[in-house]
Amino acid sequence: MLLLSVMLCRVCLFVSVAKLNSCLEQMRSILGDNFAEATMMTVSIESSFNVEQAIDQLLSHSCMIQSLAQTNLFLQSTVLFVICILS
Repeated sequence: MLLLSVMLCRVCLFVSVAKLNSCLEQMRSILGDNFAEATMMTVSIESSFNVEQAIDQLLSHSCMIQSLAQTNLFLQSTVLFVICILS
C-alpha cells in the first residue's frame, strides 16, 4: 500500500513538472525574456498552469509597478520644485 502511494506521488509530481514546463515554454514564446524565471514559475503555479491567467497576472502586476514608479517620480519632482521655490 505504501509503495502504491509513493508511486502515485511520483506520477503526480511528474505531471505537475510537465505542466509547469509547458506553461513556462508557452509564456516565454509570448513574453520573451522580459520576466525573471522565478517570477514566471510562481505565477504559473498560482494560476494552476493556465497560460492566459499567468500572463494576465504578470502584465497586470508589471503595469501596476510601472504606474507606481511614475507616481513616485512625479512626487519626487514636485518635492524638488517646492524646495527650489522655498529656497
